Amino acid sequence: MGDYTEFRRNATKRRYTEIHHVTRGDTDHMDKSSQTDLTVSANLFEELSKIIDPETSSLDSIYSVTIKLLKTCTSSSWVEFALIEDSKLKICSATQQHQFLDIDSNSSLMAYVATHEEPVLLTNPHTSSFYTKFPIQLQAFSLLTAAPVRPSSIACIPLYDNCSKLYGIVQLFNKLDRNCSQSFFSQEDIFIVSSIGKFIGTILNTRRSFSRLEHRHDQALKIIDYSKSLFHVSNNFKRKNKLLDGLLNLAEQSQSLSKEVIEIVADIMEASSAVLIKNVEKEAEVVFGVGKMVDWEKIAGEIQIAMYSKRVLTNLRDLFHFGMNAKVKSCVIIWIQQENKELYLLLFRDSKEFEVIDEDYGYRISDILRGFDWNIGAENNSKMKAENLLSFEIPDGESYNLIPIFQEFKEKFSLISDINSCSVYIVNQRAQTLWTKNTHSSESLIYPITKESILGYTYLNKTTVMLPDSTKNFTDIKHYKEKYIICLPVIEKKLKYPVIAIVLISKSSAFTDLDQWAMHKFIDTFASVLYVQYLEIVEKFSYKHSTSMMIQPSLASKNLFKQMNKSPTSSSRVIPMEDKKLAKHSLIEGTLEVILKCDEVKILLNEAKTDSEEINSYIKVAKQNDKYLYIPNMKTDENVSLLIYPIDNSTIVYFRNFSTKLSRLEIEPILTLAQLLFELKPPQPMQEKIIEQIKLESILSKWISQLIYVSNMTMRKLFICKSVIYKLASKNDMINLTYMSLDILSAITNASDVCIIIREDIGYMKFHGKSVVEDLEDEEVELFEECTENYEIKKYSSNNTHGNMIVVPIVYSECIGIMILSGKKDETNREFTVFTNKDEIFLREFSKRIAQPLSEYKSPFDITLQSFSLYLRHLAIRYSPQTLLISIRKASQVIFNCDKVNLFLLNQDNLVLLTHSFDDQISEGFTVKIEDSIFENPVKYGQPEFINDVYRNSNYDPEIDIITAYKTNTVLMIPLRDSSGKVFCLIQCINKRTGKFDEKDIESAQKISEVFERVLENWELVKKNIDEIFRLKGITNSIASFILVFNQEGRLSYTNQPIEGVFGISESQVHKLHFSEWLNINKDLKEDIENVYTNPTLKIRRTSQKIKSGQFRKRASLTSLMFEDAKKPNIFNYRVVQLQDISNELFSGVVVILEDNSALEALHQEFKEVQDQLRAITSPISAETGLQKCIRELNFISDQVKNSDVKEQIFEVIERLKAGGLKKPKFLLNDVDKQEFETVNSIFYQASQENLGEKPVLIPRLSFVNDNAEIIPLSILRDWNLNAFTVDNKYDYIYSMLCDFNAIEQYNIKGSTLFNFISNVQKECDKRKNPFHNFTHCFSVMHSTYMLLSSTSAGSFFSGLNILGLLIAAVCHDVDHTGRTNMFEVSSKSKLAIMYNDKSVLEQHHAAVAFEIMTQEDANIFQHLARETYRDLRKIIITAIMGTDMSKHYSILTNINARAKDMVNSPIGTVAKDTERVAQFILHAADLAHPTKMYRTYEMWSMLVCQEFSDQNLEETAKGLPITEFMKDLQNPKVYYANEIGFLNYVVRPLWDCANNLLKPHIYILVENLERNIDEMKKKLEEWKKVEG
Repeated sequence: MGDYTEFRRNATKRRYTEIHHVTRGDTDHMDKSSQTDLTVSANLFEELSKIIDPETSSLDSIYSVTIKLLKTCTSSSWVEFALIEDSKLKICSATQQHQFLDIDSNSSLMAYVATHEEPVLLTNPHTSSFYTKFPIQLQAFSLLTAAPVRPSSIACIPLYDNCSKLYGIVQLFNKLDRNCSQSFFSQEDIFIVSSIGKFIGTILNTRRSFSRLEHRHDQALKIIDYSKSLFHVSNNFKRKNKLLDGLLNLAEQSQSLSKEVIEIVADIMEASSAVLIKNVEKEAEVVFGVGKMVDWEKIAGEIQIAMYSKRVLTNLRDLFHFGMNAKVKSCVIIWIQQENKELYLLLFRDSKEFEVIDEDYGYRISDILRGFDWNIGAENNSKMKAENLLSFEIPDGESYNLIPIFQEFKEKFSLISDINSCSVYIVNQRAQTLWTKNTHSSESLIYPITKESILGYTYLNKTTVMLPDSTKNFTDIKHYKEKYIICLPVIEKKLKYPVIAIVLISKSSAFTDLDQWAMHKFIDTFASVLYVQYLEIVEKFSYKHSTSMMIQPSLASKNLFKQMNKSPTSSSRVIPMEDKKLAKHSLIEGTLEVILKCDEVKILLNEAKTDSEEINSYIKVAKQNDKYLYIPNMKTDENVSLLIYPIDNSTIVYFRNFSTKLSRLEIEPILTLAQLLFELKPPQPMQEKIIEQIKLESILSKWISQLIYVSNMTMRKLFICKSVIYKLASKNDMINLTYMSLDILSAITNASDVCIIIREDIGYMKFHGKSVVEDLEDEEVELFEECTENYEIKKYSSNNTHGNMIVVPIVYSECIGIMILSGKKDETNREFTVFTNKDEIFLREFSKRIAQPLSEYKSPFDITLQSFSLYLRHLAIRYSPQTLLISIRKASQVIFNCDKVNLFLLNQDNLVLLTHSFDDQISEGFTVKIEDSIFENPVKYGQPEFINDVYRNSNYDPEIDIITAYKTNTVLMIPLRDSSGKVFCLIQCINKRTGKFDEKDIESAQKISEVFERVLENWELVKKNIDEIFRLKGITNSIASFILVFNQEGRLSYTNQPIEGVFGISESQVHKLHFSEWLNINKDLKEDIENVYTNPTLKIRRTSQKIKSGQFRKRASLTSLMFEDAKKPNIFNYRVVQLQDISNELFSGVVVILEDNSALEALHQEFKEVQDQLRAITSPISAETGLQKCIRELNFISDQVKNSDVKEQIFEVIERLKAGGLKKPKFLLNDVDKQEFETVNSIFYQASQENLGEKPVLIPRLSFVNDNAEIIPLSILRDWNLNAFTVDNKYDYIYSMLCDFNAIEQYNIKGSTLFNFISNVQKECDKRKNPFHNFTHCFSVMHSTYMLLSSTSAGSFFSGLNILGLLIAAVCHDVDHTGRTNMFEVSSKSKLAIMYNDKSVLEQHHAAVAFEIMTQEDANIFQHLARETYRDLRKIIITAIMGTDMSKHYSILTNINARAKDMVNSPIGTVAKDTERVAQFILHAADLAHPTKMYRTYEMWSMLVCQEFSDQNLEETAKGLPITEFMKDLQNPKVYYANEIGFLNYVVRPLWDCANNLLKPHIYILVENLERNIDEMKKKLEEWKKVEG
């Protein structure tokens, strides 16, 4: 280490100004680092947001963000990203010389990785023979200077997308750690890059898919536009012909020729303007014109020619030559002659020229116009009739054609956007009204066009209206003004008045831009469809004067709307013949159901159909054969039978589900009875009343049993969902989550049977019920293979066992499994039904959510399980069983024979909609105010009430009718009361199908309401019980490990987990026994339970109680149990309380809550052991003084002594010896804690004053034992704070350091030779037993040199040979050190000083000894080097070792500081002697690196060097040599700390400041450590000053 004496003298003379570093504490540094990480993360997310959207991102932006992401996540200085295109690698940046790399040639590292598809990690690649063999090497560049930099580490990693397809390669350069030191790439970086690669691959695939879809989308839009164009051409042709027919009809009526007629002609000819001219003595005179003004006089010459030539039609194709406006393209002159009169009609076009087909229309128009009355201005109806031709009108009488179109429109619209309601209003332009009709069974709803209404505003302004909108206040939808509503005009531009319909849509959320775009596109098509319908029926009314009522907009209001929709004034409406037939058929149906005891009898008229496709197919067969058809077992449900009988050509009666199987002899009487009933005369009133009563009783009986069944099923599903929520509160594996998934799927879809099948490496695995099956049936395997072919959902309409079935693929990169659901029941759980589109959407989403967890089900990531658990919990919480409410609604529809039913819940002064029949057109939760509404009286008085013309009732608000486009005529309101008589619910029946509601309905309502009330009240109680049970479980599970609930009889009714492991008795045994029978062995617990039963107010809590467990068996003669073979007891804390303390409403009994204290005890014991280990940790220097030996032996004696008094006295002696300072006076410490003082004093007194004469005996550590080196992972090897004292396998570390630079392989160094060399070096280093200058110090300096070369830019300054030389110089730089300084050797005239002429005595000796060791054949590590190579290597080793002479300290710093300033213009290596000077600096810095370690490590090194200095001071005194001043009195803490602070401030700090200038920012952590160590030394100095006064 050189001579410190000269250095100390120079340091005293030359006081350098301290370079103050603004250092931060650890907390501040961490805060700033965290803030930086947050900023980087925020920037990354911002960058990612730019590339995720394929619509706004570009490939260049994806490449740029990918490189930024890889740089940030892997801490790389440079990144190159290449994509595979046509067997080549395309480099995505423009900085490299080669833009394309041939994969097959293996000419580059990227090509090699692409070929082998394996990642490659390289540290110090410039020393790697593997890397240097590639002829093409990508460059890394400096971000500051843009100049190439030598790579210190490289990672080349293949990129795969989600389908495991290789699509690119990434090459990373020069990794930095958090302290900006050069680091190395690891498996963690490969994992990070692979994950990012999948992410980027997904983005690129998405972009490619988006590009394809965008192209297809553009093509589809073009096709749509072209189709619409063809559609419009066809419609236009049809429309022109219709208008021509209308003109001909007007001509036949001799109507006068008016402007309106010419407007129609211009419309037919698609002319922008028309001028009618009459011939007055060969001069043109204008009669009138329509459309835009045109300077027609400029073609007067052509008109004159037409007059003279008498040509019927003249087509002027290019009017520009006539000097007319350039916008006017062409003109047609039509000659019309009537007797001696002549008229000329000039038609002008702006957009295009008149074609031949237009000329044909012109000839026809000429013929038609001859038939008109040419008495211009004569009073007749031509103006009105012509206006009618140009007006759009489809009367509501034509609704039967439009309702299927409306329904299809709404269904398809709901697929485009998630809407609640969609109503279509057709415009009657003549009457200025709108009309709509929801279903065939409902009546038309007439709506006046007014500017105060949203519909009228949309029509009059031809604009889209969206709500909420604070600027608009419409009178007709005040309840919906805060809802999301859009009102769109349906426009046909060909018409004079283009708005032909209004579409009113409501939604639960705001309308997006995409929603609006899709809606407008769809409505454009809908406009064409409506226009076709208009053209089809226009012949029926277009030539007759409309008798529709004309409404002035100023007169229209909400009251007018109600006035227009009132029913006829007659109080007793005459029932049409069709309604009478329906009434009779309804009576026949009820009679047959009662007599024949079947579930359902239905009569179908004309071509009416049922909801079941299977029944419809059977009806078709029966009609074709004209005979009955009996089906004992239907395909969709084997338990259902069917009998179909055609009464005549137009009437079919079918019977569903007889109570028993019918024989042929039993069928004949049934058919005869049905035929007789149809032929009977209407029954007398009394008979009719009896039959109605029987029918009602039968219906009530069936629906009561159905409601009870539905209630039980709903309770079961709710219990399942609550159970799932409860189970998800604890951690679950994927198998349990899959079982929960089956329960959730069954509850939400109402499927009877659910299973999940996944494909394994060998075979399949089926989750069904609560079990796992590995052997599948052939049918299931076929289903799996069929579904995995194209990853599409498969629906099967019929399954012999379970009705309809749906199979959903589970796809994660590939199809990994399927979900099979079958046996879906309808809303009332009565019959099997088909899976709906909503089911399909839900199942598709569920399959996406479960895909990843199932793909990892054997060892899933925690975050994957957590995410899926949250999703299941979300589904379970949101599950709201509507089946019971729907059943009540359906029952009401059947009993009261009404069209729709709503169910409301009373909430203070409002009614809240629970369920309704409007097909989701009204969102549940819709609120109606009770006051001043039709509901006020039924709620107030609790009695049923009906209204048979709601539009005549002043309290009726028609707003729902407007939104749903459904007209309400008759209403029956049935209040439901709870057990206290208070109304809590209300049923609203709408539009009785046959006639009006009457008193009979009131009687029926009073009967059925009692059933509904009890069912709903019981259901609420059940829900409350379920909630209470799971609330109780949640409370107890949150506070305990085991919960035991005992009922009033003292028997165990509930436990949250098996108790056999605690009490040694199974649950099957314990449920039958009183607690006293099986808790005998735990008497304290048994007595506590008995005490709580006796005194319910008592609450007992005990801690650390032993709960015994063992085997129980029955006694021979008694039913009680006896205990045998007790096991070691468990430790529990427990509480015993009355159950009412937790749930005082529904339950009673005793709860025992046990908390397992065994785990806490074990944890406490483990913590104590760790604390003991921490206390036992001492300095790694194994030294023992006489005093320490004395203390150790006294401790041993104390352990053997049993007398407590003697033991206590020995303890006091030991403590006094440990305190130290036996020869010093005792300080009285008032303010300083004694323990703290001893901690400060402990290290110093290892070499206490009374023991200076005797050296501590070092116990040598065996650094290595054989030459079979183990490679140390880089994550351990590259650690700035490596503590050399704790490293036992030093040879493994040395071997690994050389391997990291490929030196072992590149320079053919044998492992055995290196082992022998290092062994000899260690022997020479440790033979003098120096406290500081020993092999541990040499190893530490070698590691510091290695860190400077591998973790900073210093490695790029040297070749591989020079790096090998530096590392060998480092391990040999103090070999055979004498433990004294150069000055001591010169002063004492030692042999070494004489041999080396007093110049760098020790450094020359170290170098000589190192090469002397290499003269041994088995230790010559350079024996395979060429002569020139060996010479260069020897030179760098000797030069570097010479640089460790402390007398050269200032010259080295001066050279390097000057060189660092000029590095930008002249990089290291471009100036002579750069390599030698930097090599000396690197080894010199490594030699003084121990002050840059963590404080405890630095303190150890400091104390050892002080011990060595103290030994030299004693020898100098003994031999009468000059005393080295800074080595005096180092046993005095104040002297020691002051000297150390000076050394750090004026030697070490300038050295590492210089290193920081050269290598920044890579050694920032070392500078930080140094500053902290200086502060710590100053603090200790101040403490000693306070102690000594």
